[in-house]
Amino acid sequence: MKTLLACGVVLMSPAMAQTQTIEIVVQGVPPSGPVIPVTDAIVRASQSPNQQGGSPRPPVIPVQSTSDPNVYTLSPAALGSPIDITIRRSRDYHSWVVNDIFLSPGRDQRIEVQLFHFGYPIRAPQCFALKTQYERLYRKIEQLNPGRPTTEIQRMARLEYGDALFALPNPNREHLQSQQTRRMLAEMRDEQRGELGAMMGDLFKLYRLDRLADFVPSEWDTNYVVNGQRVGAKVRLLGTHGTYQVNGETHRLEEVDVAYSERDEAFFITGKFRFKPDTPNESTGSFRWRLSGEENSFQGTPQWSGRLIRGPWDDPN
Repeated sequence: MKTLLACGVVLMSPAMAQTQTIEIVVQGVPPSGPVIPVTDAIVRASQSPNQQGGSPRPPVIPVQSTSDPNVYTLSPAALGSPIDITIRRSRDYHSWVVNDIFLSPGRDQRIEVQLFHFGYPIRAPQCFALKTQYERLYRKIEQLNPGRPTTEIQRMARLEYGDALFALPNPNREHLQSQQTRRMLAEMRDEQRGELGAMMGDLFKLYRLDRLADFVPSEWDTNYVVNGQRVGAKVRLLGTHGTYQVNGETHRLEEVDVAYSERDEAFFITGKFRFKPDTPNESTGSFRWRLSGEENSFQGTPQWSGRLIRGPWDDPN
C-alpha cells in the first residue's frame, strides 16, 4: 500500500510562513482499478489546539490549482503554526485529517493524501489507521464547536461520518458486510479480530452510534397522508441516508438519525425527505417518527406511520 501521507514536523518562523506554501495532493482509491485524482475534495485548514498564543482564527479553504485540480494550495501565514487539515469527499470516500502540521524551514511542503472508497476491500492495517482518523475527526468537530453539549457533538459527528463508520470492517456486524470483507475477517487471527472488534465498539460508543446501528439497514412498510389521501411507501434505512419508494419511483431520505427524547421519553427516527430528487418538481421536508416500545413500528410526522419488515439482525442473504 502506498504511503497515506507525508509531512514535515519542523517548526517554522513567522517570516518563513509568509513566503512558504503547503500543497495538498488528494487521490482516491476506488473499489478496483488505479488510483484516481480527486478534483472535488472538500479541504479545510484550521488552527491546531496545540498552537500557542495568538487569537483564534477562522478555518481557511485552500485554493484549488487550475493546472492540477487535485492539488489544493494553502498559505500557512493565514493560520499560524501548527495547523490541522481535514480532507473529505462529499460521498462514498473515507475522510482524513492531518494534525499539527509544521513547515520545514526554507522550503515549501507537499502533503499527499489517499482517500479510500467505502467499497474498497479495506484490510486490517488500513482499518486500524482509519479508526484512529475517525477519532481525530470527532475531536475536530469538538474543537470547532466549543461549549456545545456532548449529545449535540455526537449527533453532528454521526450525520457527518456515520455512513463511513458503517462501511469499515467490523467483526461485530460481520453478517452485514461484503463477501470481500468477510473473507478478510475470516483470515484474521482471533487476537487481531478481537482487537478490531473492541476498537470498532469504542468508535461506535464515541459517536453514540449504537441506536442508529440497530436500524441500519432496515426495511419498513409505511403510509403517509397527502391532501387527505393515504400513500403507501416502502422505506429503506441504509445509514444516515435512505430511500422511500412510491408507485415504483424512488425518493430520498437524508440526515437520518435515531436518538432518545428526554421530554417525550421515547426514541425517534428523524431526518429529511426529498420527493422527486434532482427534478424541477422536487419537494423537501423533515420527518420525526416516534418508535413504539417494541421498536417495530412508528407513528409520526408528517402524518407518517409504519411497521418494521426487516432489521439488521436478519440474515441479508
